[in-house]
Amino acid sequence: MKKTLIIVAIGLTLAGSAWGQKADSLFLSSLRHKYNDAHEQAFQDLQAALAEDSTMAAAWFEISHYQLWLNKKEQAWNALQKAVRYAPDNAVYRKNYAELCLESGQNEEAITTFKWLLQSDPQNPEWHAYLSSLYMHQKQFDEAKPHLQYLTEVVPDDMTNWASLLTIAVNEQDTANIIALSEQAQQLFPDVPDFYYYAGMTYFMQEDYQAAMQTFQTAMNNLQDQQENAHYLSIFATQIADLYYLMGKKKKAYNAYETALQYNENNVAALNNYAYFLSLDKSDLEKAEKMATLATQIEPDNATYLDTYAWVFFQRGKIALAKTYIERALEKATRTNGEMLEHYGDILYKAGEIDAAVEQWERAKIVYLSENESVKLIEKKIARRKYYSHK
Repeated sequence: MKKTLIIVAIGLTLAGSAWGQKADSLFLSSLRHKYNDAHEQAFQDLQAALAEDSTMAAAWFEISHYQLWLNKKEQAWNALQKAVRYAPDNAVYRKNYAELCLESGQNEEAITTFKWLLQSDPQNPEWHAYLSSLYMHQKQFDEAKPHLQYLTEVVPDDMTNWASLLTIAVNEQDTANIIALSEQAQQLFPDVPDFYYYAGMTYFMQEDYQAAMQTFQTAMNNLQDQQENAHYLSIFATQIADLYYLMGKKKKAYNAYETALQYNENNVAALNNYAYFLSLDKSDLEKAEKMATLATQIEPDNATYLDTYAWVFFQRGKIALAKTYIERALEKATRTNGEMLEHYGDILYKAGEIDAAVEQWERAKIVYLSENESVKLIEKKIARRKYYSHK
């Protein structure tokens, strides 16, 4: 039964050939040998068939497969080229040719071929998928976008297309589209963390804290029973904690940080933020120091975490250590940071270096002014040459 099916199938590829001719007979003989794993004999029959008819596309196509089986990609590519040349309307040959172009890094040739296939069958999702993937790989986002949009309509349950569109929106900083795509995708893929993350962070950056909170809490509810998502749950709990702190709900913030660390005890952002906010509140400073210590062990060159570590030491009265770590933070910082400079001045003041402290406060003031931040307190420090707490 299997042999009969193969012969019938190949008969279709040989449409237009006269049965009984020698080339056709040799071609069919090659298929029988191939089916019986006699590949070398099959190849000899194909060569003999091409000696009779060098334009037999089906024979060139089979030779390309034989060459691939031998891992001779260049010979396979040449054979496929001839198959396409002699049967230009055969979509199977063109698809195989395009895929081999992809394997050999000839992306532009692959794109040209898939475009031809799309023109011949514009509603075939496969051609849209190939083209979108190629364009995404080459970061040609404008070209990829219409194919991805079509795919989300005809195969909406394929998550990769939504993820690619979201990548484009993020790259273009199109906040409205980031939110729209993410929220559509959340309905289709409620257990995929990324769609909550990007929507929530976009709301956060827009200072729409209620929408951000709702997004992250929805993520927590939908993902909480999935242990493999512990990493993401820790991230979402951290964002919720940050939001609560911004809203002035410190107790809820600290509880959320605890949740974040239960999911991932090495969540460095949670460790740092929790430690810093405790230090600002002058609350549980011993715990804050332990968390800041761990954060700097995980990322020893992170200027923000070093600054937190320094500030915890400052609040605990360990001024020498505070000075060591704030200077290290400033050394590691990639840009001038007003808050770090102010901290440096505060620490220098406590170390008895008043002139140096005022100098750092003046530097911090310049940065604050450039960022439209309030300078009322730091001007008071400079004018009176004295440290004042933010509280």
